[in-house]
Amino acid sequence: MKRIQLLAVLTLNPLPVLAASLPSYPMGGWEVVIRSGNVERKPQISHKTHEMDTERSSPTEDPSPRTGYHLALRTFEKQAAIGRRMALSKMNPFSILGSGNSRESDNRELYGKFNSRDRLVPFLRARQSRYLYGNLNPENGPALVNSDYEYDGISDRAFGFCWGFSTMNRFFAYLAFYDPAIEPPAPYIAGEPARNESWFRFYEGIIDDIMSGKPRVIPGFRNFSEFSAVPEIEFYLKLKNTEAWARRAISRSTLGTFFTSTRELESGEIDSLVGRLKRRLNRGELPKILFTAADSRKQMGGTLDVHSVLVNGVRLEKDGTGEIDIWDINFYFTDLIRDRKILEIRKNAATGRRELHYRPWYEKKSTPEATYRSSLLGQVRISPDDAGEMGGILRNLRGFCDESATTSRYCRDE
Repeated sequence: MKRIQLLAVLTLNPLPVLAASLPSYPMGGWEVVIRSGNVERKPQISHKTHEMDTERSSPTEDPSPRTGYHLALRTFEKQAAIGRRMALSKMNPFSILGSGNSRESDNRELYGKFNSRDRLVPFLRARQSRYLYGNLNPENGPALVNSDYEYDGISDRAFGFCWGFSTMNRFFAYLAFYDPAIEPPAPYIAGEPARNESWFRFYEGIIDDIMSGKPRVIPGFRNFSEFSAVPEIEFYLKLKNTEAWARRAISRSTLGTFFTSTRELESGEIDSLVGRLKRRLNRGELPKILFTAADSRKQMGGTLDVHSVLVNGVRLEKDGTGEIDIWDINFYFTDLIRDRKILEIRKNAATGRRELHYRPWYEKKSTPEATYRSSLLGQVRISPDDAGEMGGILRNLRGFCDESATTSRYCRDE
């Protein structure tokens, strides 16, 4: 299927009338069913975390209105249950006790030696440039976001899957190489999703590799938006995001982020954060950060309002104020183009101290002080999995982009 033209095929050949729930093939060990109609989108008037209805993306990229069907889990899963099962079954249980993962340690060590003179930096910068404000193109973004309606039929999203989404988006930003001239080994049968198992299994393996930090060529597609807008791919990416979230949110190295203070950063800590982000950005990286609300809800001594995003720019003025550009996983690219998302480094007029605020979390409260503090952030830190994850990306890209490798041409095309 050259240049696959898959979206056009799906648009011109809508799915015949389906039964309310047809059986489908399993995806990643999950029992999945096919359902006719669009994904139901309920108004998000409120959410347990700082996700406001006024800032929520409109689902313009969702494929189900074009295809006339969507997928769902046969059995709806609570996020807490997903976390328990996935974290304990797919993660090294000894990492909770402190032994860690040897490959992760190796990747962190490799990353520690990474500098701006590395031969991969030009490639990384070329990839990074696609995700800088001013260069954003919806084709380079996914057709799914971290939102309630996206997970209707999958999970309750008690905490959100932002950590999984930020992981997926960074992996695909650096490790996915699209080649529309190559045909997949099995055809996609438009309008008959239950017959596409062979086609899906091929791409399932590619997605699994990318989500484990390995570069792969994706035949038949031109970009991430086109690839992720196929219902089977979109749904499987959501399932992989639940797995990525569980692996990162429930581990020895990251539990400290949950059981963390919401204390605001001091001036020196803000400067240190900005400096570390600049060094990463100058090497072509998209650093992953976590931030919490200063007035976060608490549970078991920890904060529930933790958000994971990617950083795609930093500016600091002489007076110490500035902006940290972020790729917020809760928004489609089209939304980010219309309204750039930033962490603001402000000076409090009353105290003179610098503060970090996130405007999308602004909310009208009962008092002016509470209203002002609604966007105030507590801890803002580079994610504990950032170095190990980026080290793995570097390790695997070296072989893929090496001049002796048959895949090196994909790296030169940047």
